Amino acid sequence: MARSRAGCGVWLLLWIIIFLIILIIILQNPAILNKKNLNKMKSYISRLQVTRTNEQATRKKENVSKVRVPARETGKKVRPASAPLTVDLFFTRYVESLDKLKLVKVTRTIPGSDSPLFDTINQLLLGPDTREEKTGITSLFPARVRLLNAEMKGPVAYLDFSQEFESGVGVSMLQARLYQIVYTATQFPNVKGVKILINHREKSFFSSENISIRSPLKRIGAEPVF
Repeated sequence: MARSRAGCGVWLLLWIIIFLIILIIILQNPAILNKKNLNKMKSYISRLQVTRTNEQATRKKENVSKVRVPARETGKKVRPASAPLTVDLFFTRYVESLDKLKLVKVTRTIPGSDSPLFDTINQLLLGPDTREEKTGITSLFPARVRLLNAEMKGPVAYLDFSQEFESGVGVSMLQARLYQIVYTATQFPNVKGVKILINHREKSFFSSENISIRSPLKRIGAEPVF
């Protein structure tokens, strides 16, 4: 019995010594811990990138499934899907000297399709790219806003947006948001005005600021400020 207890004591002491040796090695080599943390960080970043990619793929799939405006209705010729299309997108920039927001036109090349109006508005909703942002160009669209449908009725484009399109406060900001859409849509020759719908419903007033959208919105000048 005494020998058994003595043997257990020896093994316990041996394991304690081994644990202390490993602990000393780790403490003297922090790079081991740093490498482990770095791997965890890389794994986390990788998961974030996958999430972003999945969100973009989902959005693209949703957009493709929506009703689109035929090219003939917007005045653009039908182009093969492989032929790129050059379009104008209207973003905003804050002008400090005026203390106002100004519409800013940028040119983009997007994949050609038979629904240039639908595709162009969706491109606008994605916002400015990194290079454009560095020059002070911004966009006023809320996160996760979607273009649900686009339809031509005579010379007026009926653009139907998700509920997020109405969120936010400030008359100037909301007016600028509306006219980002109007100026981008009316670059197409047959689009003379834009009617805004929210969740498939026509409305007389936009947002809590009660901006009138009862009549189709049209361009209000060459370089509007808000």
